Amino acid sequence: MDAVDLQNDIFHIYGWSETNNMKFNKFELLCFGKNRDLKKATLYVSPESELIEEKQTVRDLGVKLSADTTFKDHVSNIIASAKRMPSWLLRTFATRERIPMLTLYKSLVRPLLQYSSPLWSPIAKGDIQRLEARNTTLFHS
Repeated sequence: MDAVDLQNDIFHIYGWSETNNMKFNKFELLCFGKNRDLKKATLYVSPESELIEEKQTVRDLGVKLSADTTFKDHVSNIIASAKRMPSWLLRTFATRERIPMLTLYKSLVRPLLQYSSPLWSPIAKGDIQRLEARNTTLFHS
């Protein structure tokens, strides 16, 4: 019954978007929960009868959520981004003085590590250690 209600809501949203001259790029389906049979038995379609593709990870406003309701992919991505940024800074800026480098770090690297952190705030000890290690060793590697 919930699947039917959700499909009707999808049609309603598409109808609303047409009425208001808006167009959705795409819908992505992320299934999570304990009932695997229910997740596999349900297919959702757009009003054009196109199947809404199921994903293992979806990205919304720059934050990745996995079907297992963790943010491990997101944490890995931001660590990789934060790891690349100091190299770019050191290639781009000739100065190595403390104040300009700290200013660049605070304005370009730290926001990568803190964006939407209240949402994806890690609870796994390994994720916390990886983030803290990246945050404290950026200019020492």
